[in-house]
Amino acid sequence: MRLRSPIPVLLLSLLTLACRTGDAPSVSQDGSKAAAASQPVSSTQAAASSSQPALRRGQVDDLIDSRELRLGHLRKLTAGGENAEAYWSWDDRHLVFQAKRGDEGCDSIRVMRADGTGDTAIATDGAHTCAYFLKGDERVVYSSTVSGGAQCPPPADRSQGYVWPLHENHEIYSSRPDGSDVRRLTDEPGYDAEATVGPDGTIVFTSDRDGDLEIYTMKPDGSDVRRLTTTPGYDGGP
Repeated sequence: MRLRSPIPVLLLSLLTLACRTGDAPSVSQDGSKAAAASQPVSSTQAAASSSQPALRRGQVDDLIDSRELRLGHLRKLTAGGENAEAYWSWDDRHLVFQAKRGDEGCDSIRVMRADGTGDTAIATDGAHTCAYFLKGDERVVYSSTVSGGAQCPPPADRSQGYVWPLHENHEIYSSRPDGSDVRRLTDEPGYDAEATVGPDGTIVFTSDRDGDLEIYTMKPDGSDVRRLTTTPGYDGGP
């Protein structure tokens, strides 16, 4: 996709890598805007001043490196907590993302307008990740562990570095953008997550239902599941 320059970039605070390692910014359908996530700011830094980037919203062009030639009009949409994995609606008016705010033990799914207003949680029970708008913007898809209970699953052991847990109760669901009319799309033992949506509306996702992490497709209603990859090893983050 060819991007116009400069691109207005929307910055989400605090990235915890989840769907994919080394994610690129999510680019709007017309190529004019990108949504990205910043690196974490320590509690000491955050408490130092109300003018710290972690605590303010709005125009933050001062965060752009002076050597940057293509990015501009940097706006910060969230403040506080961990906010990441933001993806555009097909009409470029909304973003769906995962976040952990306040004393929340695990990530929820939230939707907000492109200017950061209307920030609303739409899925909170269990741990959530990897949300995406379905074609037409009347529904979103996301992965949740709610089938195993409303509580947060045990956290991953990261004593040896970053680890993304493959919870066996992670299943893919769809709902309206306000969180109503929840429908479960997958019902297989193991991990089903990392869903994205193609231009024709097909859902592409990662699953270990066959004993290894592979990439699959399905229709928006969860039917016609097809496995695309067969090579042993990690195939994910489609």
